[in-house]
Amino acid sequence: MSLKKVIITGGCGDIGFATGKLFQSKGFEVVLTGINEEEINSRPKIENVSYEILDVTSDESAQELISKHNDFNVLINAAGIVMREKEFEVNYFSHVVDVHLNGTYRMCAKSIGILSKNKGSIVNFSSMLAFFGGTLSPAYSSAKGGISQLTKSLAINYASKNVRVNAVAPGWIATKMTDTLRSSKFPEREKEILSRTPMKRWGEPEDIAGPIYFLSSEELAGFVTGVILPIDGGYLAYP
Repeated sequence: MSLKKVIITGGCGDIGFATGKLFQSKGFEVVLTGINEEEINSRPKIENVSYEILDVTSDESAQELISKHNDFNVLINAAGIVMREKEFEVNYFSHVVDVHLNGTYRMCAKSIGILSKNKGSIVNFSSMLAFFGGTLSPAYSSAKGGISQLTKSLAINYASKNVRVNAVAPGWIATKMTDTLRSSKFPEREKEILSRTPMKRWGEPEDIAGPIYFLSSEELAGFVTGVILPIDGGYLAYP
């Protein structure tokens, strides 16, 4: 019997990689994608884990991946970037939205036939910034809000195709993307973040991986679709 397979876009990132390791430990064949060879080579070789280059903004690149891995059970859309202040410039704004929102939809649309056949599931990446604005990241925040609505819309449409669609909305997670905020350069900002977080700590990539696995599982979450699940240590519980 062949292993179940999961494709994780952005799988060479901290959260994507932690998620891939969890799925591998659960007996899945795992495909992790990176934007280039440098990203792929930054991660170790692990049994039943393969790496592929993927540009989610490219139809050709997405189709090449789907054609190569044409039988899988779970799609996790974790690919993303943030450009902060640059996002106020139109070209950077458009690029960030293209990666997050259009890239997520592109992968969903190209995967639906395979996932429908396998009664599979999709887990997208929203963010706590889908619930409120981001002072320095207008494109990232807009795209994540769009992904939340995309997730709900696809959940309704794909239900008749036997595919569940959900999303996680991470809060403040200790990754390369937040290294600067956790450095001595911004002690007050880190203090603000932790003082509002009831659990008084940064999340770890593994804190996101578990809920993703839950949402993807037909056994554990077979009647769950259209959900945007915050994973933020209680950050959103404050008004």
